[in-house]
Amino acid sequence: MDALFVHSERMKSVLATRLPKAAGSKIVVVPDPAKEAPAITKEQARTDLGVPLNAPLILMFGDTRVDKGPDILLRALPLLKGDWIAAMVGEPVIVSEKEAEACRLTLKDPSRLITRFRYIPEPEADRWFRAADVIVLPYRRIFKGTSGVLRRAAASGSPSSPPTWATWVQP
Repeated sequence: MDALFVHSERMKSVLATRLPKAAGSKIVVVPDPAKEAPAITKEQARTDLGVPLNAPLILMFGDTRVDKGPDILLRALPLLKGDWIAAMVGEPVIVSEKEAEACRLTLKDPSRLITRFRYIPEPEADRWFRAADVIVLPYRRIFKGTSGVLRRAAASGSPSSPPTWATWVQP
């Protein structure tokens, strides 16, 4: 091994104690980058994306892979109370328009679920994060790695105010 790249000093320390000394000396920390989001308002981002302004926006961003739990989100949406809009944005893998449509049929208002199942270019991705009130990460335990979505949400300042999930989820 020439080098092993990790994203934090903490991970380097953990691995260094578990690897032979020669391998531990080849661990290099390369932090995940977190670029700043564009300086646009939430209202402008939603207008650009064609998303209604009148309800909190719940965003699940990224490929709909099994380890990221998009099916978990679809099962949870019918349980939510109050006003909300949910957006699933990213390339379809295990969840696509077929599964989203089945979920829509269980919702009081089917227009509450917005989908953009495709590759999302950077400028549009920035707008989704700026538009969101809540970022959901229903990842399964099998998820391996760091969450680029979480890092990007933090860099964009999303959510900008504390989420109020307790008032949305039925006990």
